[in-house]
Amino acid sequence: MDENIEIDDYLDIKLASHSDLAVRAFYANSKPAAKVADQGLAGSVARGQELFRGRSSCSSCHTFDGLGGDIGPNLTTIAGKHDASSMATAIYDPQNAIALGYENWIIKLNDGSRFFGSILSDGDVTLIKDSAGKRHALDSKDIASRSEVHTSLMPSAAALNLSEQDVADIIAFLLDDEAAPNFINEINLLENGLGDFSFQLPDGTDFNDVWRIEDDVLKCAGQPIGYLYTKKQYTDFELEFDWRGNPEFGPGNSGALLRVQPPHQVWPRSIEAQLMSGNAGDIWNIDKFNMVVDADRTSGRRTENMLPNNEKQLGEWNHYRILMHGSKLTLEINGEVQNTANWCERIPGAIALQSEGAVIEFKNLILRY
Repeated sequence: MDENIEIDDYLDIKLASHSDLAVRAFYANSKPAAKVADQGLAGSVARGQELFRGRSSCSSCHTFDGLGGDIGPNLTTIAGKHDASSMATAIYDPQNAIALGYENWIIKLNDGSRFFGSILSDGDVTLIKDSAGKRHALDSKDIASRSEVHTSLMPSAAALNLSEQDVADIIAFLLDDEAAPNFINEINLLENGLGDFSFQLPDGTDFNDVWRIEDDVLKCAGQPIGYLYTKKQYTDFELEFDWRGNPEFGPGNSGALLRVQPPHQVWPRSIEAQLMSGNAGDIWNIDKFNMVVDADRTSGRRTENMLPNNEKQLGEWNHYRILMHGSKLTLEINGEVQNTANWCERIPGAIALQSEGAVIEFKNLILRY
């Protein structure tokens, strides 16, 4: 910003609250950083994930783990390059942490037109990327002048109205290690019979008429519609179980519901690992649960399997393995990965099994967390 221009209180307020984020960013970055990182503030990975893809606008410009824009640097591997302090500097004071190759230039052409953005390549043709991410190929002979702008396009924490806690949360998310989980607890969900479960069924229904355990097998009558769910809540876990339908009653429907959110109803906000005959391994998004799935295999709320159906004949036991770790979900049917999801909202919730019109049986329900 030109040092000869005086900004009074009125202009300061107008520029700081401008509706155009780019204007707010440039104005905020023209002044000394107002805040530095509070190193003692603990961040929440779960809140940081939702901030990254939501209110903070980070994903508008930065890609992380396959989601986001490409105006700024890809942040997928940033944890291996920066610590919390340097990340905080970049968020609070972006112009002091401009990544190599993302410097901004004003390029004036011989015809008087101007382009603003970062230079991707130089030579006979100069390729630039503007602030909207659009690429422009300019004949170098048409360029009259170029001048570097020492101000970042990235909005500061102040321009984005991010609190200290918001910044700590975003940093915690970017530094999170989603390596293979090391679960330390393992339980059989049926070791206490049905005592560790609650039930969502129509008023007046005796849960014993719907769910019962015989010879270590959990049997579901399929009617009325509803579900049983764990009294405890889990965020990260591995759930394995065997299931089978009953050929006497024909193919049917059920599902395992993950990270179930209140209120309990038919059906609660959650991720469903499908158990419908012929479609086990499909993912169903119930009540707009935040996650990212393969768009090519998704229609509405349903994401179909990656591979052809590999269920056994009706009446034979099948094996389900569900891994819910951080933002990632993996569904495995009879030893084959059939589905995955990413950017799953990281919130604790119950695990549920549906009574959905079909006779179905479960055994060996092993939960690691």
